[in-house]
Amino acid sequence: LADLAAREFVPVIQRIVRVVSGGGSDQWTVKTDRGDTHFQLPSEDNVRRMGEDGALVIDAHGIRYQIVSIKGLDAASRRILRQYL
Repeated sequence: LADLAAREFVPVIQRIVRVVSGGGSDQWTVKTDRGDTHFQLPSEDNVRRMGEDGALVIDAHGIRYQIVSIKGLDAASRRILRQYL
C-alpha cells in the first residue's frame, strides 16, 4: 500500500461522518488527512479489505481512499464500515 500511496493521490480516511443510501449508489461524507470530502460509492464491491486491519474505498471516479487501521477508527465509523466489509 505504501507504493500505491507514493504513486497516486490516496487520501487517508480518518472518520466516516455519514453515509446516505439511495439511487443505486451511496453518498459518503468523510474526514481525510487532506480535508473533508464527499463522494459516491457505486457498489459495496468498491470497499475492500487490505491486509489484516486496513481497507481501500474506491469512489465512482476511481479515486482511492485508504483506511490504514479499521480498529483505529471511532466506533461510529467502524459500524458504518462493517456494513460494507
